[in-house]
Amino acid sequence: MKHWVGYFLVTMGILMAAMWSFFLASGMVPELETFPFTTAAHLGAEFGTAIMMTTGGILILKRKPQSELIALLALGMYLYAVIQAPGYYLQQGDIVFVFMFAVFLILGIFAVWSLIHTKTSHK
Repeated sequence: MKHWVGYFLVTMGILMAAMWSFFLASGMVPELETFPFTTAAHLGAEFGTAIMMTTGGILILKRKPQSELIALLALGMYLYAVIQAPGYYLQQGDIVFVFMFAVFLILGIFAVWSLIHTKTSHK
C-alpha cells in the first residue's frame, strides 16, 4: 500500500478543515448571510470530506482492513470538491487559486490511481 496516500489524505484533510475554520473565524464567508442554508450544507460537505480524508489516511497509515475503501470514498469526495471550487475563484478573478486546485486535482487523481494500482497488483 502506498503510505504517501495516507500522508496526503491526512495532510489535505487537516488543511481543508483548517482553511474553512479560518475563513469562518475571520468572517470571510459572506454567503452565510445571503445563502445560509446552501452555505451551511456546503460547509457540512467540506468538513465531512476533511473528516473522511483524515480518517482514511490514518487507517491507511495503520494498515487497517478496508482502509483503501474508506480512502477511495474520501478521495471521491475530495475530487468533487477540487473540481467544484475553482469556479468560485474564477468568478472572483483569483487565478492563483484556480491553479492551486488544478494541482490538488492532479494529486488526488494520482492518489486514486495509486490505491487502485496497489490493490490490483497484489492479486
